[in-house]
Amino acid sequence: ALFGFVPPDSGQLNILIGGNPNLTPEVANTYTFGAIYQPSQVPDLTISVDYYNISLKDVISAIPPSFTLNTCLQSGDPQFCSLITRAPDGSLTNLPRTSFNIQATSVNIAANNISGIDGRVAYSYDFDDWGVFNWDYNASYTLNNSQIPLPGSGEFDCTGYFDSSCQNPNFAYSHNLTTRYTTNFDLSVAAVWRHVSGVERVSAIDGATGAITVFDPTTLASATLPSVNYLDLAIFYDLFENVQLRAGVNNVFDVDPPIVPGFGPSPTGNQSAQSYPGNYDLTGRFIFTGVNIRF
Repeated sequence: ALFGFVPPDSGQLNILIGGNPNLTPEVANTYTFGAIYQPSQVPDLTISVDYYNISLKDVISAIPPSFTLNTCLQSGDPQFCSLITRAPDGSLTNLPRTSFNIQATSVNIAANNISGIDGRVAYSYDFDDWGVFNWDYNASYTLNNSQIPLPGSGEFDCTGYFDSSCQNPNFAYSHNLTTRYTTNFDLSVAAVWRHVSGVERVSAIDGATGAITVFDPTTLASATLPSVNYLDLAIFYDLFENVQLRAGVNNVFDVDPPIVPGFGPSPTGNQSAQSYPGNYDLTGRFIFTGVNIRF
């Protein structure tokens, strides 16, 4: 009775997506501050810490069609009902689909705030005839990644979550630790340890309060994606003054990416091949060689 007569059409409704000529630029307030410490007691040691805070308003986004439909039917709010155009029979599956649909084009409607701490510790030690060792640790810790998808809706923090409105995995912590050994005979070797923390999969977000509900890991295998570690190795040789040979292996231990279902329920975001290629290594162990020529 609430939704009316909607003839089935592959279980889908017509949705109109695309741009909007009335969009205005997003507005950001950004500030950062940090400190660098280089103790005289320990030569070649550098410690730096940076805090950042980025607040966005008038974010270009789209109102989820399901939210538009449900809010209109339950509240009659013209802000959402004006985005729905039904066919003469009352359906949202009729042809032409460009005329009868739920509009989900881009609008300046969302807000976002992200803050965190970036840290670095770099140290170099010269072993004289044995060469030089360098260590470089770069880490990022997200304090807050809150979003307000619609004016008046609840604010929610996506740190440590993925799926639903949080989309791709939002790692609370990640780091790269590079160890490099440079000999005195034009040869150097490097090892990189890459790490990202685990995330939980969002089941639902309360539109009024922003409270996040996660899937139960005992009933859904992809309810959590575990922390992942990768080891990369590379070797470099300066053949001439401006010619360097290189070879290496990324993901030495052939660590598989966390897997998410391709269907029912398939997560949102830029997932492909049942994982997130922008966040994890999908190719497995990767061997490479190359030549760098400077001129």
